[in-house]
Amino acid sequence: DRAAIVVFGQDALVEQLASSQPRLDQLTSAPLTFRTDIESALQLAFALFPDAGAKRLVLLSDGQENLGQALSQTDLAAAQQIAVSFVSLGGATQGTEVLLGPLDAPADLRQGESFDLGVTMQASAQTDATLRIYGDGSLIHSAAVRLQPGANRVQIPVTDLPVGFHR
Repeated sequence: DRAAIVVFGQDALVEQLASSQPRLDQLTSAPLTFRTDIESALQLAFALFPDAGAKRLVLLSDGQENLGQALSQTDLAAAQQIAVSFVSLGGATQGTEVLLGPLDAPADLRQGESFDLGVTMQASAQTDATLRIYGDGSLIHSAAVRLQPGANRVQIPVTDLPVGFHR
């Protein structure tokens, strides 16, 4: 496994290129701190991934962006098959927070077999949301969901998958 480090504020900077032993003990880059542009940080981080191999991005932030639109990058992440995780660093939250948990799907299926994809979400308060599921870089399911405070579980029927490996 290899990891790179991008730091950001108003601008995004490559702190460290991909390495099998990234150093986290001292950050030397100094992004401008009076704005927060998560969208630009995601764009830069996505550009650092190699074309082949598994891709995972862990975003450490309070999530309080005031420049750009981080959510505009979700389609790009899905198209490039980049798994994105978010770790909240605290700070004041505005509105309801929803965290997506693991997806449950069978490891293998017989040709033509359908299954239910299990989706777990944690909500900080009751809220309405749109759940979008991507498979192989394409949108395969979109539905409005009403989430209650705490854990919420949704089962999504999946049918007619072509033969082969899917992400």
